[in-house]
Amino acid sequence: MNSVFLKGNLTADPEVRTYSGDRSFTTFTLAVESGWGDNKKTHFIPCVSFGKTGENLAKFYQRGSVFVGQGELYGRKTDRGNQLGVKITDFYLVSSPKPGRPKPKTPPDEEYVPF
Repeated sequence: MNSVFLKGNLTADPEVRTYSGDRSFTTFTLAVESGWGDNKKTHFIPCVSFGKTGENLAKFYQRGSVFVGQGELYGRKTDRGNQLGVKITDFYLVSSPKPGRPKPKTPPDEEYVPF
């Protein structure tokens, strides 16, 4: 079984790309917190969604949006080695960023490899 549920904030607006003429995929990164107190950490999870699911995701979400989604682990080889991310297959509308809301954390450049 390969199933993942995530709740986090988008670190940037989702980016829609096309390939093979009419096919598309959408990439984005989620800042997901774990732990509590002094042990609280933020994990930056690269995500991808294909076709209409990704296109719709890009219409409703922007940087700072709270995102709740379901998907599966998705691996690929990069210049830096193997990378795991999440292929989002379904998402749930929760909220949009409000004016004056603090910006979400962004991944550190030296550790971040776009999915």
